[in-house]
Amino acid sequence: MSNSVNHSQGRNWRDRLMQICFDRSGRSPWPLLWSLAIAALYGGLSLHQGFSGEFVVQDDARQHVFWMQRFLNPSLFHNDLIADYFESIAPIGYTKLYQLAAFFQINPLIFNKLLPPILGLIITFFTYRVTFAIFPVPVAGFLATVLLNQSLWLKDDLVSGTSRAFAFPLFLAILDGLARKSPQLLWSSIALQGLICPTYALVSGGLISIKLAWVGYQKLERAWLSAAWTIRNPSDLKVAEDLALQKSDLVLAIQSRLIDAERQQLFLYIGALGSLFLVLLPVLFLGQDFGPVVSEKIARTMPEFLDGGRTNIFDRDWIDYWFFGRGTNLIPRSLLTPVTLIFGFALPLFQLSLSQLKGIQARFPLSHRITPEVNNLWQLGLASIGWFLLAHGLLFRLHLPSRYTGHSFRIIIAIAAAISLVIVWEALQRWAGRSIPNFDSSAVYSLPPLFNTPIAQAIRPKPKSLRWKVYLSRSFSMILIVLVLGYPLLVPTFPANSYQTGRAVKLYQFLQGQPTDIKIASLSSIGDDIPTFAGRSILTGKEYAVPYHLGYYRLFRERILRTIEAQYSTHTQSMKFFLARYHISFWLIDRAAFSENYLKDSWLEQYPEASEPALQTLRQEQTPLVQSLMNSCAVLQDQTWVLLDAQCLRDS
Repeated sequence: MSNSVNHSQGRNWRDRLMQICFDRSGRSPWPLLWSLAIAALYGGLSLHQGFSGEFVVQDDARQHVFWMQRFLNPSLFHNDLIADYFESIAPIGYTKLYQLAAFFQINPLIFNKLLPPILGLIITFFTYRVTFAIFPVPVAGFLATVLLNQSLWLKDDLVSGTSRAFAFPLFLAILDGLARKSPQLLWSSIALQGLICPTYALVSGGLISIKLAWVGYQKLERAWLSAAWTIRNPSDLKVAEDLALQKSDLVLAIQSRLIDAERQQLFLYIGALGSLFLVLLPVLFLGQDFGPVVSEKIARTMPEFLDGGRTNIFDRDWIDYWFFGRGTNLIPRSLLTPVTLIFGFALPLFQLSLSQLKGIQARFPLSHRITPEVNNLWQLGLASIGWFLLAHGLLFRLHLPSRYTGHSFRIIIAIAAAISLVIVWEALQRWAGRSIPNFDSSAVYSLPPLFNTPIAQAIRPKPKSLRWKVYLSRSFSMILIVLVLGYPLLVPTFPANSYQTGRAVKLYQFLQGQPTDIKIASLSSIGDDIPTFAGRSILTGKEYAVPYHLGYYRLFRERILRTIEAQYSTHTQSMKFFLARYHISFWLIDRAAFSENYLKDSWLEQYPEASEPALQTLRQEQTPLVQSLMNSCAVLQDQTWVLLDAQCLRDS
């Protein structure tokens, strides 16, 4: 008796769960709450990484956030070329957001770690809404949020907390605004995208333009068909007029509704483009103080853009250049991570089945729930490809082409994969469920009437003859659960750890105690972390060797050349001139800096006019002056580096 009761309770619990997961109305809040809980878990893991030590920073924050420490202490980075440049290229909305946090005394580097989990929750909320608008099945919305969160937390875009991290929630908010035809949501989202991440706002503008063009095309098509029918059937004109008089009220009502719908769409799309245009005007002036932008012709002559350079663009085969290589690739790296995202390629087939492949719809009946809003995904992809090609044609002037497909493609594939997985899973369960007695599929799924008629019930096979189907469907369900929910346990590190830990704690602490206007010269990678962890200016650093704006990079490159020359010079005057010219306070030297391999195997190879003479000095076994003074002028040292006092070097 108790076994029967337990079995009945278990069945009721499963049926209730299925009703929640497949309810077309989506009234139950549980799938969204489950999604938000998983997003919060992933965000919590990221916070654990970010706050695992005192000197921990996200890799990209070393470029795009360090200078914002000025908001709390305006005396920092005074007359600093590097800080001024990265401030000049920061989007206005992105800067103002961090400035607002600083107003409440939140350190920008702390705020940078807090942002990604918050953005992850916003992404989850809008992903669920967009997926449900495309495919009103709650479990699909849940799966889409899980897949997209896993994809994003395995990359460094979201966790960077930089402007590009905002592209995901704003893309999804724009898609939600389009699906719900909400002017407030659409206009505000596209305006925020233009202010915070303008590059990606161009893709959204392309999406809106495609939809606007489609409305215009449909209007012209109806007018053309009406005119063509009148010309080809002039004898039927009187008949048509009589019918129109008889049904004038109905015809007028239909025409009125069509006209109103068109006006609403035009109002929605034109308003969105107008909002985007207004907010993008200030973006035209970003980086103007350090222009011009490097042209493709000039870039092909620069070692930085060739093999071995920091930004290798051109020394690659055409497949790598167009499809997979960093910066110019159409297909984002790790697009199909996690592997379940491969199901996203099946969605076009299910969408096609609605009108042309009736056999597929019969086998996958849940595909009939796909709504026309799915076209927003394909139009977003088309807009992304269009801007990708344009960015290749105007290389560097629209930044890197991969910017235009990386974010949108990840959103599209995650939503498409979730929908396809649910359609396939439901079809397999129904296929196996036919052999389970007393299981009324119509109570759980919206199946065609054919499958619920008495005849269909009567001809169902006996349970024993098809028990293997049940086992197969259960196995597929378990594999799906493991792959989707358990995927983070299958990868070495989740979320992917893109945080950098400072290696020279006592160096940062020492420099923090120095005046804020000091400047440190260095070719060491340890020097890259000084602006972030010590809040002091450096003359050069590999992390900041960004060659896209020539007004900045020519000055920066000149500094690197002079630093290499001075560090390996055997002449006192050369070293003293360098120290005086750039007002150097300290000089950070790697202990390995005076070996040939240091110059051969490092980023300094892309500056041959200075590195080659330095190599000749070492090969001739001459001792650079700085090397001879490392012991006498050292103020702080470790096993791998030495910090020299510039005044001591001047007095030597």
